[in-house]
Amino acid sequence: MSQFRKFEIDAMVDGVCTKILSNADYVENQFKDSKEYFDLMARLSELKDAVIRERKAGEQVSVLRETLVEHLDSFNTKYGNEVFKLKYEYGYSSNRTGGEITFETSVNGYLGARDTIANQLAVALLPSDAKDNIMQIISDIADKYIVDLS
Repeated sequence: MSQFRKFEIDAMVDGVCTKILSNADYVENQFKDSKEYFDLMARLSELKDAVIRERKAGEQVSVLRETLVEHLDSFNTKYGNEVFKLKYEYGYSSNRTGGEITFETSVNGYLGARDTIANQLAVALLPSDAKDNIMQIISDIADKYIVDLS
C-alpha cells in the first residue's frame, strides 16, 4: 500500500470537486423544474409584495406621525405653556402601537418655567428706582459684550 502525499490528495480532491460541479447546470434545472421550487418562488413573490406594502405603510406612518407632531405643537402653542402641555411619546417599544400622547407637567428642565419665574421674581423684587431704570441697566450690561471688529 502506497502512501499519498498531501499535495497529491489535494489534487485528487480538486478533480472530484470539478467533476461534481460539472453537473451544476443539470442539478439547477432539476431544482427549477420541481413543484417545490415553484411553491418557493410563489412564496418569494408573496414576500416581495408584502415588503412593498410594508414600505408603503411605513411611509404612511411617517406622514401621519409628522402630521400628529405638527398638530400637537400647534395645540401646545395655542393652549399649553412652559408648565402644562401635551407630549407625544414614541420609541422602539411603542413602535407597534404608534406611541402615546401624555399630559406633561414640569417646572424644571430645558426652557422650563422655573427659570422664567426666577427672572420675573427677581425683576419684581427690584427696588422701585431700579425698576424705573431697568432698560438702561440692561442696555449698559449688554453693551459690555458688544464685539466691534472695525
